[in-house]
Amino acid sequence: MAAESRVGGLLGGKPGVTVFHMGDSKKALQPIYDLLENCDVPISKLLPTHVNRNVPLFEQALEFARKGGTIDITSSIDEPVAPAEGIARAVQAGIPLARVTLSSDGNGSQPFFDDEGNLTHIGVAGF
Repeated sequence: MAAESRVGGLLGGKPGVTVFHMGDSKKALQPIYDLLENCDVPISKLLPTHVNRNVPLFEQALEFARKGGTIDITSSIDEPVAPAEGIARAVQAGIPLARVTLSSDGNGSQPFFDDEGNLTHIGVAGF
């Protein structure tokens, strides 16, 4: 899909960037690194988002940005890596701010789970 997005961008004069919604998987950014290793897609065409949702993911995101990728920090996530802390850590790591974006999930879908981890319903996230 990322390769097709890139080609579509080239043909249509668009960026051709694929956004990856990062979850809490212990694999963190490994699937993106696998894609980079096995496909002819530049790191600049892959954008992981929600990278501040857990510390291991954020650490891998900093490394991703050091290698030339852009990372997206979610502005509505206060823990474990608050947006201001994430930006400060990126700057301290020498990552150009042009490789760090901020976004919200405002008005996006928001899943709700019961105590056993089962999806109960999907609502709308606030701002």
